[in-house]
Amino acid sequence: MPAPGSAVLERSAIADLSQPVSAELPDDLVAVLRELLTNVGKHAEAETVEVAIAIADDHVDLTVEDDGIGTKDPARRSGLANLAERAVLRGGGCEVMMRPGGGTRVHWSASTDHMGG
Repeated sequence: MPAPGSAVLERSAIADLSQPVSAELPDDLVAVLRELLTNVGKHAEAETVEVAIAIADDHVDLTVEDDGIGTKDPARRSGLANLAERAVLRGGGCEVMMRPGGGTRVHWSASTDHMGG
């Protein structure tokens, strides 16, 4: 069991990441992942976190799931507004969902070739 305030990051299968992407997309992916993992550490009281990144066709998907206490109101996105804005600027979206049985799932997506706006 992890110490209070920490979680175990489980390695997930990662798809072929050799496909070309816009120059800014890797920086956005790192920033989004950092923010999501920070949120888990600060708020979720999770024991495990799962991260999945996949590139298919013309988009990239990043999913972060935890087994924590969940969010009180998944529709309230004030803390995730920057992530959603990044996704929209990249031709994608950001969705926050409660997991059955507890925890939170965040799915962030973006176009691999969208230049932002």
